[in-house]
Amino acid sequence: MTRPRYAVGTIGVRTVIQELPSRPLECPTDSELALFVERQGDREERARIEAHIHACDACREAVGLAVSA
Repeated sequence: MTRPRYAVGTIGVRTVIQELPSRPLECPTDSELALFVERQGDREERARIEAHIHACDACREAVGLAVSA
């Protein structure tokens, strides 16, 4: 399976499309993911993490588990 070149996320009611880097994804730290789940951090950081989550199965699963806990 090839990794998508773009990630789509939302900030409020706006849709954000971010081009993904051609190098392997750099996953957010556990602390960054925890802040994301707790809806902390500034808009740009949340948008970066959200776009990453749309492209990264491992981080999407980690966030899903944290939200359901």
